[in-house]
Formats: sequence, C-alpha cells, structure tokens
Amino acid sequence: MKDPGALTFPLINLSFPLKYFPRHLVVVFVVCLRASLSPRCTRNLQSAYQKSSLPASTSPRKILRPSTAKSASEISLHHLPGAVVLVARNGGVVWRKPYGDRAVEPKPEAMTVDTIFDVASLTKVVATATSIMILVERGKVRLSDPLSTYIPEIKGDGRERITIELLLTHRAGYAPDFDLKERWSGYDEAVKRLVREPLRNPPGAKFVYSDINYIALGEVVHRASGLTLDEFARRNIFVPLGMLDTGFRPHASLRERIAPTESAAGN
Repeated sequence: MKDPGALTFPLINLSFPLKYFPRHLVVVFVVCLRASLSPRCTRNLQSAYQKSSLPASTSPRKILRPSTAKSASEISLHHLPGAVVLVARNGGVVWRKPYGDRAVEPKPEAMTVDTIFDVASLTKVVATATSIMILVERGKVRLSDPLSTYIPEIKGDGRERITIELLLTHRAGYAPDFDLKERWSGYDEAVKRLVREPLRNPPGAKFVYSDINYIALGEVVHRASGLTLDEFARRNIFVPLGMLDTGFRPHASLRERIAPTESAAGN
C-alpha cells in the first residue's frame, strides 16, 4: 500500500503568501513526476536548492538559465516526463513555466502551470511535522514525551522509550516501512499495524528514514488534537496560508489538473 497520508500540493501555484519568503532568497521548485525521485533527479533538486540561496543583489536570470536548461535536459533524456519551474523573489513571482508532459499514458498530456502533484513524502514536512510543532507551541505535545503517552497500545520491547523527537528525526528504531509484500488498506488497519510493528534498532541508536515514524506522528496529531491529520492540517496550515488547492484526497473537480504518479493494473 502507498503512504496512507500523502498530500496533493500545487507547488507551482505558490499557494501561500509570498511575504513568508526571506527577502534574500530566490526559490526554485522543480517537481519530478515520479512516484519516487530517482537518485539523479534528487541530486538535481539539491543542486537547484543550493543555487537558490543568493544575495539580494543577484539577478534571477543567473539561476533561470541553468534551472530551465536542466529541466529541458532531464526531460529530453527521459529521466522525468515533466516539471514546473517557479522562481519567487522579493515577494513576487519572477518566473513560472511548465516543461514537458504531466501525463504520458494512456496519451500525452502537456504540463500546465496549475498542475497539482502528489508530493508523497514532502507530506512529512509540509503537514505532519508542522502539525506536531503547532501542537508543541500550544502545549498539547512535548518533544520529550514518549509515543506511548498518546498511543498507549504501543508498548513492550523497548518501545516505551520512543519519543516524539526520535520519531521526527527518524531515530525511533523502526524499519523504513511496513512489510510491502502484504496487501492492505485503510486508516484503521494502518494503526493496527503500527501497534504491532516491532523495533529493528534500539530507540536513539541509529538514523533510519522511515515512513512508520510519520504514520505514528499522524496518529499523535489525531489523539492529541481530536482531529485527523488531514483536518488538523487543513484548519491550521492550509486555510490560514491560503493554500486552497492543497490537501489530502482531492475533490473530483480537481482531477483534470492532477499529475498521475503511478499506474494501476487495468487502468
């Protein structure tokens, strides 16, 4: 089963006020249409980010050329079907352009600037970690709290030593994911599997990037706030920031703008 808590997010719409960007920062979003980013694409994104931290006096054109050329090159080499590049500077959008296709099957469909993407594990930082830190600010959660404070069913085999901080920083001791050979679906089943999931390392002993950590944190948001993660994020992050097309399980009216990220048998 894919991540039960993945956001769809129109990065290219910049759906939050530009006043939240530092004045000195030029921001470039390059979105790869892959269910998971290839190492090559990840390196290119890291390179684009490094080039974005420029002094306020730097002309945007100095980063537009390599960024747009890199997007076109990656598409021509079939490393990704399409991308959108957006550059914001000093509170305004100075460049926004689509490249390639947002869909390749059953027929090509051109990329558009208002394409909505499944951002997969960016959900961790955009929604889950942000929601946890809002609850920390409100005094509802502490980073030092044991996970079992909120999910008491998780106990035994050292799991009482898992803290919120260890989950946030991928040091809780969980495997990268649940057993992907088993097919399952549903929120309740995810929680059941979380409760049963054993540790692979002692808490705090080792960094292992894990989806399970953030599934647990999503349930902490639910139990600490009384709202499911999607509703908490909608009320406390997306609506206040004007991120009107961002959310979980997008409405059918948005379907035509959504870039597919995987193919299903028979579809």
